[in-house]
Amino acid sequence: MDAKELHGLNAKLIEFVPQHYPLLIDWIDSDELNYLWGGPQFEYPLTIEQLEMHYG
Repeated sequence: MDAKELHGLNAKLIEFVPQHYPLLIDWIDSDELNYLWGGPQFEYPLTIEQLEMHYG
């Protein structure tokens, strides 16, 4: 995607809240991706409990 294509997107950042945890968990579908996303701080499979401990 080049800069011209990006210009037309209506993207915005929103606060990451507990209602988003299941979506994130669904995205993290491998041990490798889990490590790339969260480093050694999170174990695969990612769980709501891990996220609650981190963000709580």
